[in-house]
Parts: sequence; C-alpha cells; structure tokens
Amino acid sequence: MKYFIVADVHGFYDEMKVALDAAGFDPENPNHTLVSCGDAIDRGPRPNEVIKYFVNLPRKILVRGNHEDLMADLLQSPYGPQPHDYSNGTWGTVVELASKHHKVNHGSKISKTLASYMEWDEVRKFAKAEKTYRQYESLLVDYFETEHYIFVHGWIPNHYKRDLNGGKWVNRYKYMEDWRNAGPLEWDSARWSSGIECTMNEVFEPNKTIVCGHWHAAAWHTIYEGAKPFSDHSPYVSKNVIALDTCTALSKKVNVYVVED
Repeated sequence: MKYFIVADVHGFYDEMKVALDAAGFDPENPNHTLVSCGDAIDRGPRPNEVIKYFVNLPRKILVRGNHEDLMADLLQSPYGPQPHDYSNGTWGTVVELASKHHKVNHGSKISKTLASYMEWDEVRKFAKAEKTYRQYESLLVDYFETEHYIFVHGWIPNHYKRDLNGGKWVNRYKYMEDWRNAGPLEWDSARWSSGIECTMNEVFEPNKTIVCGHWHAAAWHTIYEGAKPFSDHSPYVSKNVIALDTCTALSKKVNVYVVED
C-alpha cells in the first residue's frame, strides 16, 4: 500500500489539493490511502471542504489532533468560546459548521458577526448537527501503525514530568512501553507533546519511524540542521521521525509525504 500523508491542513483545502495532486494521489487507485495526522480544522478558510473531502475518500486513515480535541471541548462546553478558542481558530470552525447546517436546513448562512450575537446554545446546536463533521469525528483514531511506521499527531504517549533545573523549568519525557494501551488522558497529552523534546529524550519506538505533525517542520530543521528559523517548511526526515507540519497558516503550504509499507 502507498500512503500519502498530510498533517495540520488547518482548513487550507486548496493548498492541500494542489499538494496531493502534485504527489500523484489518486483516490480511485486501490493502492493509494490518504493518512491525515490530525489538525484538519481551524485557522484556514475552508475547513468544511477539507472534512468533506476526507470523509468521502474510499481509503483514509484519520488521526485525531489537538485541534480536534479543542473542537470537542468547545462543543461540549455550556459556557461558549474562551480566548484560546478565538486564537486557535476553533470559534471560526464552529461558525463554519453552524453556517453550513443553517444554510442547508434554513436557507441562510450565519456570519461570525451574527453568531457573536446569538445565544451560544443555539450556535452550538447548529454546529453539532452538521452531519459531515459528525461523520469525521466518528472516524478519528489515536494512531495508525504499519510494519515500519507509526502515524500520530504530536507523539506517542510517554511519561512526562517538569523539573526545576538551575532555576529553569525543564520538560522531561520517558518512553512508555505499553503506550499502545494508553488511556484517553494520556493520548490527549501526547497530542500536545513536543516531538522535538521527545526525540532529545530518546522517546522512540524501536525499529519504527514516527510520522507526526503538530510541531513545525521548520523547527526540526532549525534545531537539528541549523537552518534559519522558519526558512524551511519541507518535511523533516530522519531515521526515527518524519515531521510534516508546515505552519500552514503562515506558509500557506501543505506537505505530502509518500511511503510504501
């Protein structure tokens, strides 16, 4: 099977399609499977189109990202959006979902301005009723594994603690042998993990390459190759890791990496 991997698309549908076409992805080819390493939504202009495209693919693996967690948290909250929901783009995606449902069922769209004056329970009701996103949510997995690769969003679950060292706080990570049996809270934490710091702490799966998003590929290039900060958004590839996040909202690019396994 040939896997075409994207990560952190963040609603940039056109950029994703250009990259997939350039990589030769053919949804009708039975040997082609798309893998999304999470964060399909938020920040970009067309999250609905990204979700619809993913859901309708005949062969796909959809890994949950931290932004999918943020969306679930907001849709469950009785209090409405908080500052981080605005800064992370979650509020924008909620409005897009609510607007799509309202257009289909009531004939008109909902703008961000109008949504800000509506009761939160009403906006939330329309967003939660959007059928395609509910299908997408039902397809999400914590990870996907082949013989040689592990596909995740941030990193695999690990033992994490924060120590005070020389007056500075230091994040420390330790390999968790039974990470495949990790619970929801451990996976929630793993989706926010710094893959860069995990690799520095030698948190790897023996004889496997971890394919991830979340932390920008440019940061990997800077730390491990000395590249100028935010100058190289191409995939970072080493023996133990393939990092794909392009900082999409800034670069307006989406990486597609292809592996066969």
